[in-house]
Amino acid sequence: MAATREPQLTEGERRRQEILDVARQLFLEHGYHATTTRMIARKTQMSDALLYRYFQSKRDLFDAVITDGLSHLQPYVQFGAPLLEGLQLRETLEAAAYTALEIARRDTDIFRLIVAESTLLEGDSRVTEVIDDLLNHFAARIRDFVDAGEARPCNALIFARQFLGGIVMFDLASSLLGLGTKTDQPEIPVDAYVAEVVEAAERSLRVD
Repeated sequence: MAATREPQLTEGERRRQEILDVARQLFLEHGYHATTTRMIARKTQMSDALLYRYFQSKRDLFDAVITDGLSHLQPYVQFGAPLLEGLQLRETLEAAAYTALEIARRDTDIFRLIVAESTLLEGDSRVTEVIDDLLNHFAARIRDFVDAGEARPCNALIFARQFLGGIVMFDLASSLLGLGTKTDQPEIPVDAYVAEVVEAAERSLRVD
């Protein structure tokens, strides 16, 4: 069987992707407000006028950077969500936690940019939509356990948001913000944190 070839980019598509890559780098290094379109144009060795043929404004370019980064994560969400089917409660909690971590770690730079420029993205549904598939599958599995009498009644969607959000934010804080490395407290390994959260979640759902 012949190998599947990646689709060839046109010159315009290649230049557009180059601009996105450079803009992402400069936004991360200098921040959105300190980065200018002229800096991006010089880095890509093009004129300001040519840059504006691809993106109408710096905000338009920033939004495109976020969309481009998040789009690469969607296949991992679509692959990971069905893995929750057929697992027992504790296995489901563990699988959901590590799937969320895998998604977050696929592109830490885009999450760094999202965290750093959160005020620009306030109310932006693109970020939450990335993990909605996983979130909804996870919540549905929790409802299955409740319906089967294997878990306490709860608002499954809120539970799923709190559980996955806590896991992902701890990992991002550890890797991006250096949580635990600038204090006298010992650093907590992510695996140990996940185990504690899974144990606490299982206790809260367990039917005595």
